Amino acid sequence: MDKRGLLVQKKEIMENFDFDRVHEVMKLLNWEWGVIGCATDAVPNRERICTSASDRIDNVIKSFMEDPWHESTYVSSGGFKARIVTSRSGIHSLELSFEIVDFKGLDNLDLYTMEAIYGD
Repeated sequence: MDKRGLLVQKKEIMENFDFDRVHEVMKLLNWEWGVIGCATDAVPNRERICTSASDRIDNVIKSFMEDPWHESTYVSSGGFKARIVTSRSGIHSLELSFEIVDFKGLDNLDLYTMEAIYGD
């Protein structure tokens, strides 16, 4: 897949991901991020949340384009996880999630994960 296909998926995610819900959860949990130039941390506003998610997606696309041979490539920070998964048929799916709790083992516990997934 070329970069254009991944950018189409990014646009779809950024237009449809529930950033308002992420913001509400962060306020509820008092989930603060560091603010450059400030001595204190703060719960980010919606614009900063969107920018952070977009940056995670850009970083995972960059990483994938540099080394596209992995089944899964991801970048995460501040609760956001951007991931590119390659299916057995070679289709690349871009995913964005905001994770609060995640456990993978014999049982898969993703009860508090919000995901916007585009692709097969």
